[in-house]
Amino acid sequence: MLEPGTLGRGFVLWFTGLPGSGKTTIAKSVRDRLSEMGFKTELLDGDWVRKTINPDAGFTRDERRRHLIRVAWIARLLARNGVAVLCSFVSPYRNVRSEIRKIVEEDAPFIEVYAKCSLEECIRRDPKGLYKRALAGEIKNFTGISDPYEEPEDPEIILDTERLSVGECASKVIEYLKRRDLVKRLKDAGFKGPWEKHPRSILKALSYRLYQSFLISPLIVFTLTGNWILGLKFGVFESIIKIPAYYLFERIWAYIGYGYVERRVWR
Repeated sequence: MLEPGTLGRGFVLWFTGLPGSGKTTIAKSVRDRLSEMGFKTELLDGDWVRKTINPDAGFTRDERRRHLIRVAWIARLLARNGVAVLCSFVSPYRNVRSEIRKIVEEDAPFIEVYAKCSLEECIRRDPKGLYKRALAGEIKNFTGISDPYEEPEDPEIILDTERLSVGECASKVIEYLKRRDLVKRLKDAGFKGPWEKHPRSILKALSYRLYQSFLISPLIVFTLTGNWILGLKFGVFESIIKIPAYYLFERIWAYIGYGYVERRVWR
């Protein structure tokens, strides 16, 4: 089990709530914010997983459990390799969510996020028309209608999606992660992508380019023309033009070739 502060470990945000409560919409907003901060992220939601990884999953209690346990193991493996995993599933049963937590927490932090929304509001929203079909008896074992949803008893985060906007909910999640020091490492280490001001790289780029501009280039010009003043002017001009360009090139190369991507991991 990895201890807090270990490099290479991500975490799992598990969004749970009634269908139509806003889980996936909020999870996407949180994912986008984390990605903009430079973190590796992955979003797993019920529709995508049922279409790809687990197309044979049903909706009975036992089938739901098997489906979610598979997702838990996938999330654990991703988090163990430095990915911030956002899972958006109705996951209606407390005992199954407890089982999921135990699986994930062997390798990474698990944060349960409850998208709280009344059944009446979810029915009113009904973005996919599923409540209408369930109320008409066309869908069996539909959570909130013919199958129960067991509210979390002690989730890490509660999002009142009837009162708060998507942006406000996403901000609440990010603030929680900051309090847990789960989004602190990149800022502390100074990794902000290829544009960050890294003192060692700045000095290296400047020293080499100054050496080239004020010694090598003037020497070449003097050799060709016999004019030291012209050589020095050329050196000054070259340094003004080339140093910013070479520094930018070095930053991008360092980002791609020297492991900055691999070092963008969570505590």
